[in-house]
Amino acid sequence: MEIRAMKKLGIDMPLLGMGLMRLPMKDGVVDDELAIPMLDKMYAAGTRYFDTAYVYMNGESEKFAKRALTDRYPRDQFCITSKLPCHMVKCPEDAERIFSESCQRMGVDYIDFYLLHGINYKGWLSIKESGADVFQRQLKKDGRIRYAGFSFHGSPDDLRSILAEQPDWDFIQLQVNYYDWYAYDAKEIYDIVTGHGIPLIIMEPVRGGGLCDLGDDVKAM
Repeated sequence: MEIRAMKKLGIDMPLLGMGLMRLPMKDGVVDDELAIPMLDKMYAAGTRYFDTAYVYMNGESEKFAKRALTDRYPRDQFCITSKLPCHMVKCPEDAERIFSESCQRMGVDYIDFYLLHGINYKGWLSIKESGADVFQRQLKKDGRIRYAGFSFHGSPDDLRSILAEQPDWDFIQLQVNYYDWYAYDAKEIYDIVTGHGIPLIIMEPVRGGGLCDLGDDVKAM
């Protein structure tokens, strides 16, 4: 698999990661019989970046990461990503509880890439009020996470405002695909991030599968 350098972080990463949000389910939990072979195939192909979040699939995604990944592969051979749901954080104690639960679910004592989840400028103001941003930076100082970033769902001006107030991020995760590139300002947002020299991780390259679904009319042809 092609390797890309994240020069600011001093690491090289395989080009493709694997998201652990849209997994097959059975009786309210991830169907390991179907999902684990998918992860194994990605790992065998060279993927080393696996992305989950505290809220994905009501917590079942992080639990699956333990069963499929951390219990079965050497911890220093992959990177695991999770996210702090900032709308659930009213104080640093909330953030600590959520982070600790994520680690427990995944069976890890540190998280490689840890994000403030799905923020815009309004969310950023709430984050500063709750202290979630300070908590995240302290996690990095304490070695409980390796890299601190955020996933972004807002306008170009939202992003400019966030970076004006806090320019020092290890990475940012953006929704980028050929539809969003122009329809939802993804190109402008991409240019803002790269202009700041911040490493970029892409999510939703096929928009949750929507960009590879031909639609009922075409399928009926």
